Amino acid sequence: MNFAPIGLSLRAAGHGLRTLITTFTFDEILEGLSLTSQFLHPNLAIEHCHTEQIPLLADETNDAAFQTQAFQRTIEAILGEDFQIVVLNGIHRALDQRLLSFEGILRLMRQKPGNTELVLSGKGLGDQIIERADLVTEMVVTKAPKRTEESRPRDNGTVDVITGPGKGKTTYCLGKAMLMSSMGIP
Repeated sequence: MNFAPIGLSLRAAGHGLRTLITTFTFDEILEGLSLTSQFLHPNLAIEHCHTEQIPLLADETNDAAFQTQAFQRTIEAILGEDFQIVVLNGIHRALDQRLLSFEGILRLMRQKPGNTELVLSGKGLGDQIIERADLVTEMVVTKAPKRTEESRPRDNGTVDVITGPGKGKTTYCLGKAMLMSSMGIP
């Protein structure tokens, strides 16, 4: 799970901006996302697209992929300027499964209003999308090596090491902290 979009929405809410996160992933974290959106309401809305429900978008003339209710609401939110920031989280899964096409995403990038920030989150989004992006950030999340029982302090939690050039590392950490605290995890 990329926590940066949650951190981004937390920062945006502090400025009175509205964020929509549409996620294409299936995670046990979805309950936490729902709780987080309640804490940041009305500045954060979450849509979950089950990738198995999105029909194939074969080319630019075929709009079948936009027929999923959740994704259709996302398209309407982008074009209707309901949100200042729209995040498509985990979009690589829908692209990898050929449930959405690069052409459809590129068309969405061209059609979005100038005052709406479109954030695409995922692995290996492809050169066509990267070339048209205003900002590209690559983050690497590495789990700390497992310790032996003897060297492990009591109640030791998970340690993530976030590295990479560019922006997003602090925002990722803010997002993870917000999500975990929403779920009651210290």
